Amino acid sequence: PTPTPILTPTPHTPGAIIDDFLGDWVNVNPNTSGLTHLIISKISDDAVSVQGFGKCAPKDCDWGEVPAPFHPFQIIAKWEFGFKQTTLTLRREDALLDVTAFDDFPEGDPRQDQITHYFLERSSIPTIRLIATPLINALPEIIVTPNP
Repeated sequence: PTPTPILTPTPHTPGAIIDDFLGDWVNVNPNTSGLTHLIISKISDDAVSVQGFGKCAPKDCDWGEVPAPFHPFQIIAKWEFGFKQTTLTLRREDALLDVTAFDDFPEGDPRQDQITHYFLERSSIPTIRLIATPLINALPEIIVTPNP
């Protein structure tokens, strides 16, 4: 008789698949003056949406969402702010998201272009979804799911 092959899952290096990047990521340095967190969502098998947030007072500034192509082990997302362009290169480093930010100021601006490095970890804040119910006067169901 021919032996039946046994399929066993093979571990992969973090960042090899798109799902490794998805989720809510928070800067490991709570006192950062720059990037505070990112929300990365899947658009397709080869593209994501990246929403960035930067340090502002009294609450973080929402940079908005930008589409970004997924390449194994790397995502590059760009924001145009008018006074500068910010490009984030995202890579996985074990359980962390390794982010290199390049701020490119326009010609004639007295500020120097700069590169800043950040490490983000997945948020432990649970995702809350509200599910509407078709019954009138019934309470909606709330499902709390911890982030992976």
